[in-house]
Amino acid sequence: MRRSIAPLFLTLGLAIPLAGQESRQAPMPDRSWILARVARLDAEDYDARETAMRDLLSAGVAIEDILRSEVGRGSPERQARVGEILSRLRRHTESRAVRPTATEVTIRLTDRPVSEALRRWSDASKASVFLENSRVDEGKLITLDLDRVPMLKALDVIGEATGSTFQWDPRRRGYSMIPSQARLGPIAYAGPIRVSLQSLQITRSTTFTTPSMTSVSLNGMIDIEPGWPLFGIVTPFRTLEALDDKGRSLTNTTNRQTEYLQRTPDGQRSWWNVQLSAPEPDARSIKRLKIACRLLVADEMAVVDITDPKSDPVTTFGDALLRVVVETAETNEEVTALTLRIEAPQPDGPIPAASRAQGVEARVEAAAADGSRVEFTSFGTSPIPKGVRWSANFKGPLPASLRISVPIHLVEVPFEPIFEDLPLP
Repeated sequence: MRRSIAPLFLTLGLAIPLAGQESRQAPMPDRSWILARVARLDAEDYDARETAMRDLLSAGVAIEDILRSEVGRGSPERQARVGEILSRLRRHTESRAVRPTATEVTIRLTDRPVSEALRRWSDASKASVFLENSRVDEGKLITLDLDRVPMLKALDVIGEATGSTFQWDPRRRGYSMIPSQARLGPIAYAGPIRVSLQSLQITRSTTFTTPSMTSVSLNGMIDIEPGWPLFGIVTPFRTLEALDDKGRSLTNTTNRQTEYLQRTPDGQRSWWNVQLSAPEPDARSIKRLKIACRLLVADEMAVVDITDPKSDPVTTFGDALLRVVVETAETNEEVTALTLRIEAPQPDGPIPAASRAQGVEARVEAAAADGSRVEFTSFGTSPIPKGVRWSANFKGPLPASLRISVPIHLVEVPFEPIFEDLPLP
């Protein structure tokens, strides 16, 4: 077992407050408290030994250095228990840079099959495209001239050339190619972020006893590259600037809505909405629209690695920042069921007040003995006190290892897409 704190350093050409930030650690117990419990690890009373061991495990990785000084000391019983505690608390600190910009794709093809274009895209983006259920002609010839284009934009270009769209498949962690007659709407790209407009709705109502009402709603989607540590999106988005074709403001200054956090699973699409003021009857278009998007990104994660997981509702892996119990790990008729109890505190960061009661957001990855990813056929979560119960089914034997990660600190990444010349209905 290994628990790690993994700081992820983010830059998007945007202000991200990482300087001087400290990792959130479990509190350090008093040395005498630790040594008193180490001394009880070989007590004559079995319950006393077990209590001391639970106390030391609950103290977490903060006590690791003191425990290492006790290795090889005392009775065989004490040495064995110290070794077991260290194996369950061991961690390392790992730093990895999150892509500061989009994953870029370069594809130059002239009259080549769609299948070759998709293979080139997958090689460059390290993401998968699934065609087995697609009615797209893989042999259709297309021409592409893409030079260091964001991976999501490149996927849009291929979709336009083939009359297709791409949807993220969270189970297989790849994109499914789907034939579609729909055209792409206005899109803005920034790093790994893609914001698209889907519809503009104007509703007018006339009443005979009160002033007439007009509501304007702009609806869109936001997509994020898979693997980017997005925790959620703060909604509703705000309109920074909205001008019609005659320079008049359409910014709605009266409709103030409560902000909340929209959780966003890895790679999946989220919907958003902004309210505008009603345009004048002679307005023909929105000349310029600037929107404020606020993304919350995990820059620090608590990670627990479990090797050879087995059903054991008593053993706890991790410490106060992340505790994991393997409640079920069973294989029956080539189908494996896995259930984990995951406990962790709410991450620090600028979470809107209305969303602070939401549960733990945990990510679980499983690997086979050869290191290949184990794909879940189904998975889900249910809230429990202090955390979630995570369950999954998959084909084949038990995985050789599990990695469970939860965010413990969030930072805000602002993004302000601009759209121009949007026709009004």
